[in-house]
Amino acid sequence: MGAAFLLVVPLALAVGNAERKSVQILPPRVQTRFSADRAFSLCVTPTKDFPRAKGNCLAELKARKGEKAGQVLWRGKLLNEWAPRRALVAGDGRHVVTIDDWLHGGRQHALVIYGPEGKLVRDLELSDLLQPDEIKHLERGKLGLEWTGGAKFRFSRDHKVLFIRCGWGKLKVIDLATGAVQGKQGKDHDRLLRQFELLPDEALGAAGLLGLAVGDLVVPAPDPANPVDYVEWWNRANSEGVADEDNAAPLLDEAMERLTDLGACSDFLKEAFDGGFDWDSEQGAMLAQWFEQNADALELFRQASEKPAYARQYSAGDSGALVAVQLPQLSRLRNACKAMAARSNWYASQGRYAAAAEDLLTVARVGQLQPQAPSLIECLVGTAVQSLAYDRMARLASDAGDALDYGLLAERLAHDDAGAPPFARAIVAEKAMLMDTSQRVFRPNPETGQPALDVGQLGQLVPIPDDAVRESGSSAQAMPQFDYTVRVGSEYYDRLTAVMELPYPQAQPQMAQLQVDFAAESNPLLRLLMVAGSKVKETQTRLESQRRMTHTLVRVLAYRQQTGALPESLDDLPDAGHVTADAFTEQPFVYRRDGDLFTLYSVGPNGQDDGGAHTKWREDGDFVIWPPP
Repeated sequence: MGAAFLLVVPLALAVGNAERKSVQILPPRVQTRFSADRAFSLCVTPTKDFPRAKGNCLAELKARKGEKAGQVLWRGKLLNEWAPRRALVAGDGRHVVTIDDWLHGGRQHALVIYGPEGKLVRDLELSDLLQPDEIKHLERGKLGLEWTGGAKFRFSRDHKVLFIRCGWGKLKVIDLATGAVQGKQGKDHDRLLRQFELLPDEALGAAGLLGLAVGDLVVPAPDPANPVDYVEWWNRANSEGVADEDNAAPLLDEAMERLTDLGACSDFLKEAFDGGFDWDSEQGAMLAQWFEQNADALELFRQASEKPAYARQYSAGDSGALVAVQLPQLSRLRNACKAMAARSNWYASQGRYAAAAEDLLTVARVGQLQPQAPSLIECLVGTAVQSLAYDRMARLASDAGDALDYGLLAERLAHDDAGAPPFARAIVAEKAMLMDTSQRVFRPNPETGQPALDVGQLGQLVPIPDDAVRESGSSAQAMPQFDYTVRVGSEYYDRLTAVMELPYPQAQPQMAQLQVDFAAESNPLLRLLMVAGSKVKETQTRLESQRRMTHTLVRVLAYRQQTGALPESLDDLPDAGHVTADAFTEQPFVYRRDGDLFTLYSVGPNGQDDGGAHTKWREDGDFVIWPPP
């Protein structure tokens, strides 16, 4: 099925309000969820042909680590007609818990426990989980039977018990072996509550990407006498723990190969995805024809985006140098994402808002995969792709009004979300690039055995301008030697990697100090290959703020759709967590109500509220998402 099927259902906009409007429902998609230590993964494949067919939602539990790594532990059907909304995997892999039904929320299969071999332990309804007074509270409350708002889910350390602290404070204790629920007050409750407080939260709803964490990426030391193959090192590190069926790269390549050339459509593609395009024009008809001709390839592109890993194998051509790694796929990937964003606008022009949202979710997921790649340029392309998707998401919401189910769009965003972009991985790769270049431009001196600069090799790998060489002391020989280059370059990138993982407010003073400490560096090789960390950090933070704002915006719209009124503040949004915090300040986004209207924005890099003056790519002014600028 190439595009999202539009299920139109009536939705009560406010409790006690007889007015009902038709909304379009996004279909469920493939979900991959991991246990806390990533030792196990659960892949949930929803029933195909939603909503016409039902009753064939499939799950597969796989071991990722240990003796059974790579083995499928069980596969079978889930009780849900189409799919659960969320799923958890216990740390020992013995139990899987699904939460709520895709279409019915907590009204069906509120919490289902599956044991070893996928056998059903218990299907818990809300009446099994909650006391009558709690259910009445939900029925009278603003969010109907959406009982998970603000809830925390935690497995016990022995993986035998699931703790749930409801958003209103009550603790539920569930025996995973029997499904028995304990929710009584008293001394035992207080003891269990103290135990709960010491446990880590489960990543409820958040997607994860496979791949090594930054701390596991140890760059080998360069050796001019016996050069390290850094391309092979990265290919190996990038694919570690990634099974073929989890890797999006081959499927993305196949999809892009099958896409036909845009031809004359490329001349007006930007206008088509920016908005304001006349789809009834001759140009609109040309693009619509291209979409129809490439529907199968774009569907393959969507399927690739659902994979949990991006482990491309790279080639550096004849030189073998990391700086020479070829990236032919980037141009095609950008064009494919722009085409899908343009198709989203085409769908929206026809009132097919769920299909439009589906395409934008695909573009965002493809963008999330790119930072798993080794180069900073791929990370930046992924940033631009995600930003494009989030920009259009806000405009789509403005076009769709109440015709789109924002509650399920919020669920889909949470399902697809891989968290903050891991720019630190790209910084580690930049360090490897410097190490590789150093071992190649410094060759062992036959007489002394010590590394000496090979000016010819330097010119082939790194085109350093003549004025840069003159500044360093009138000749290349005046450049610092191998040991110095490696030591200073390693110190710079190690410090930069650590700063990249800090929140922006804490990173800024350390980034400023880093620039001061290395401002006087005269080595042209180092100056050329040490990336401008402050700009990279700002780009990372800008995307993180936009990602969080998109989540917050959709939750605000869902709140209004479900209750008939805007939230008084962002604190009223259930289960919002950190997504309401501006990544530039780690304080709440600016949210202002004006009757039935509202404004939502980030204060941007300067950390100051400039009254909503939108300047997305400048350091001054604010970054406004709503109303769409």
